[in-house]
Amino acid sequence: MSYEMERGKVYRMPAGFGPAPGARNLPGHLRVDHAKYPLVTRCSYHFRTDARLLEKQLPNGLKLAGEPIATIYFSTMKQIQWLGQRI
Repeated sequence: MSYEMERGKVYRMPAGFGPAPGARNLPGHLRVDHAKYPLVTRCSYHFRTDARLLEKQLPNGLKLAGEPIATIYFSTMKQIQWLGQRI
């Protein structure tokens, strides 16, 4: 079965499933209020570590610049407006 991809739409693979759901593919008359949604909780933890251990995590050709500080980020999002037909 053949199909035509819609111009200006974002697709995931396989493209035959149709345009991907999400805020980038809303109908033209709908707008997401990004100032209001989603409710986000973010947490970050920074710590000094052993430079040799941290360098093992870097891709080839990259080197540490400055102190060996690692950062871990965690975030959650709630009330994402375009999920679950909330628009």
